[in-house]
Amino acid sequence: MARPQKTGLDYFSFDVGFFDDIKIRKISRACGINSYSILICLLCNIYKDYGYYILWDEDLPFVVADKVGTSEGAVVEVIKKALQVNLFSKEAYEKHKVLTSHGIQKRYLSATIRRGGGIIVDKYKVTDDNKLIIVCNNPTKKSKVNNKEKDNTNVLSKKKDPNPINPEKEETLPPVVSPPLPDADFVKFQNWILKKAPQVAKLNEPFTQEEYLKIKEEFPPGMTSEVLMAMHNCKDLLKKYVSANLTFRNWINRRLKDGKNIGSKVHEVVTDPATGDFSDDI
Repeated sequence: MARPQKTGLDYFSFDVGFFDDIKIRKISRACGINSYSILICLLCNIYKDYGYYILWDEDLPFVVADKVGTSEGAVVEVIKKALQVNLFSKEAYEKHKVLTSHGIQKRYLSATIRRGGGIIVDKYKVTDDNKLIIVCNNPTKKSKVNNKEKDNTNVLSKKKDPNPINPEKEETLPPVVSPPLPDADFVKFQNWILKKAPQVAKLNEPFTQEEYLKIKEEFPPGMTSEVLMAMHNCKDLLKKYVSANLTFRNWINRRLKDGKNIGSKVHEVVTDPATGDFSDDI
């Protein structure tokens, strides 16, 4: 008996700009820091089970919430926001109760080339703007090509992909590596901001992981935490400033230039005195 073809994937490609994507940042801004873990968990389930989509049912929020340690309501809110910002196809969700997107389907096809290619059900196919492809079955409508009649049934109306998948070219690519997990210190840093300096988290351009890692290398945690709390206490912070990173650097550089002893006031209060890391339980 022939071995059944595998539908899901064992691993998938992960964009290094995930945390900088404007859609991801909008979701994080609206739904909080746990939205990162929820979205990554959703992607893992999508690629693992069906390869390019996952069915929405009342158990899905529980499955995801149980894995990442959050509430089912938080998962539902993240999915609603993801549909709103077009991270997932809204049409596919409304018509078929599935979560999918053009990007997910493109990665799935790319990953399955080495085992003969994957198949996407017509009704779930979406274009690069996450719109469902319109499938028309009209056997009476025909067109002439090179003076020969050609049946025009099952016409696909979709945008041309500017980066079409080339099977011959894809075969030469190196194996896709497992996606990197978010930096643990960056997650702790964001949780600290939400607890101790929530006004900073509301800025239009919050800290990215790359920006945080540079700050971590350049400044002691006590100095960083004191400046972040000063930013939080600024009455017109959200009116005057946009970028958390640029504002932080301007403030800390101005204080250093003025010769202020930054970090002496709150070091023991807002950081772990043993490790110097940002503490989760404060």
